Amino acid sequence: MREDSVLERVIAPVRKLVRRMSAQPQMWNLFRRILEGNFREERRVISEELMPEARRIRREERRAPRVLDLGCGTGELAPAFLSRGFDYVGVDIEPERIEYAQRTYPKGRFHVMDAGALRYPDGYFDQILVTGVLHHLSDDEVRRIVREMKRVLRPDGRALVMEDIALRGSLNLLGALVHLADEGSHIRQPKQYAPLFVPELDLKATYPVRCGVCDYQAFVLEPAGVEVQQAG
Repeated sequence: MREDSVLERVIAPVRKLVRRMSAQPQMWNLFRRILEGNFREERRVISEELMPEARRIRREERRAPRVLDLGCGTGELAPAFLSRGFDYVGVDIEPERIEYAQRTYPKGRFHVMDAGALRYPDGYFDQILVTGVLHHLSDDEVRRIVREMKRVLRPDGRALVMEDIALRGSLNLLGALVHLADEGSHIRQPKQYAPLFVPELDLKATYPVRCGVCDYQAFVLEPAGVEVQQAG
């Protein structure tokens, strides 16, 4: 029996379980909290990369920073912004997840929307967050979304992308299993993600992040050309 056939037979029941849970927003949220260490690392990266500029906006412009959580799912990261007084908007293509998010986090605004055709004016958002979305999409689909991100982002705004990555030779076996079960058909290596942001967004920094058992790569992006710095 071929090795890939054996692997598929092993992973098929896990994928079935993941699909079943993902169809139930509350169960899916609990599942992700367990796997991703209650999102502690995601919140840490958000705090380091987005909050300093948010404080400047409050201080100098005397208003709440506007953030778009693109592909927000069940809104699990909404509290990281709502607790700090952000004007928070979450969009996702799955109506049941948006309904759950709006019910759970009523202070936020949630909408069913195609990320490649955002219904917001140019330059509306100060910041954009994308977590675990692009690895489900083809290169062309990602580029379409990136163009929309640039359009709705302020010229001096910032986007933070955290995506599942394929790590060759990694000892994180549980994380590798989660990737297989996730069915993201476009999980890329870090160097394969970076070109997808060009020429719309400039990469300012990129580094790996271990969120529970999941391996991510963080990409800090801005519309304007500032000197690129690499880490990790």
